[in-house]
This record gives sequence, structure tokens and C-alpha cells, in this order.
Amino acid sequence: MRARTWLRDLLGPTLFLDGIQVQPDSAEWNIITGAGVVLGVTHNASTERTDLTFSADYGLGVTITDTSISADKNDYSPTGWSGADFVRLLASAPHNITGLDANVTHLKKLVTNVGSNALTFKHNSVSSSGNNRFDLASGVDYVLNPGACVLVVYDAISLKWRKVG
Repeated sequence: MRARTWLRDLLGPTLFLDGIQVQPDSAEWNIITGAGVVLGVTHNASTERTDLTFSADYGLGVTITDTSISADKNDYSPTGWSGADFVRLLASAPHNITGLDANVTHLKKLVTNVGSNALTFKHNSVSSSGNNRFDLASGVDYVLNPGACVLVVYDAISLKWRKVG
């Protein structure tokens, strides 16, 4: 009962989160909003402790796998690339990727190498169109080793893909 009273005092009798109406009538509830934000409240009656937590869900969204990398790739755009968030790559041998297609709806891609051969992202390679190229730190190529992941984002100002971190 104290948790409900405390919640009503804190949140009011009704709470709206991302269009979802919530009435804190129980001592424990979680709400996942459409934006991926989780609000959780728990109350332990024996210790009179109430915890209010907020977190965000950074789900990977759309996943694609390309197992057909058998040559170097220029202006790379595997099936499903535009809307993909998580991209799994597998190469038959070590290969270069000189650029990624920039005509995408999702401008951040988590790329992982699920194969046993390295893939090298080439810095500013003229083998790809100017707006599809990588602009890598210190002008150095990046090697995506087997089992590794890298986050790349498209910089719409410089019109280049950048490696995060």
C-alpha cells in the first residue's frame, strides 16, 4: 500500500508515457514505450524500498547476412542494405570493401565479420563513388577481423562513411 501511495504522490494518479496510460495500482510494473524506453518500478514491502528505473532498448533492428563476398566490393550494397541495422558479412577469402552505398534509410550500421577471413575497409578509395567512400581516422585502412564488429555511420555533411571509435 505504501508503494502505491508513494507512486501516486510521485507520479500522480495517472501517468502517460509515449501515449500509454498507466495507473500505478500495483507495487511492481514495467512499461515498454514505443520509443524503446523502459520505466520500471518495484517495491519491496519487507524493506520498504521502492526503486524507480529508466533504461533504453537499443535493439539491433533489421539484420541481414551476406555470405557471397567472393571479390573486392565497390559501392557495396548487399540485398536489404538500405534498411539494415545489423550487417553480418562472410568472405570466401580476404577482400577489400572500398565503399558502402549511401542511398540508405538507416545511417548507422553495426557490421560484423562472421567468416574466417579479414575484410578491409579502404580509406577514401577511388574505386567507389565519392559519396560512398570511407573517411577513416588518420587516413588508415580498417581491418575487420573475423569475429569483430564495427559501427559505421554516414556523415551527411562530408558525404562519407565514418567508423565510430
